[in-house]
Amino acid sequence: LAFVPQKAYCPLGSLRHCLTYPSISFSSIEEDKKIRNILNLCQMKYWSNNLDEVQDWSRVLSLGEQQKMAFIRILYLRPKWLFLDEVTSSLDEQAETYLYSILMQELANHSTIISIGHRNNLRQFHQLELVLNDGNVTMMSI
Repeated sequence: LAFVPQKAYCPLGSLRHCLTYPSISFSSIEEDKKIRNILNLCQMKYWSNNLDEVQDWSRVLSLGEQQKMAFIRILYLRPKWLFLDEVTSSLDEQAETYLYSILMQELANHSTIISIGHRNNLRQFHQLELVLNDGNVTMMSI
């Protein structure tokens, strides 16, 4: 089970820890390759050589980069249930579409994904829509 808020949590420590939190990841050739592949997939390859760098990543990374890091964490952890709360609000629609496409490609047959968003662009990645309006709840197929 994973819940990802609008502002991703970036723990103090190495970039590896930030990307794999709450899992405990140790440096190994296989583990590093897995993380680097996901970084590349999420268009963050430029951080590949900084896995052991210790920083306050919430200050180093822009909000958009933090949201991309949240996608990297999701792809690393592969949760069965995934709740996303406006996880792309700091990204443009092109980046949002790309990351959701990767998420669906990698996790659609593995995870149940529930997301909250305000852009119509996200509808293409979902099967059902739950609308809350004036105390009424409506669920419809997309």
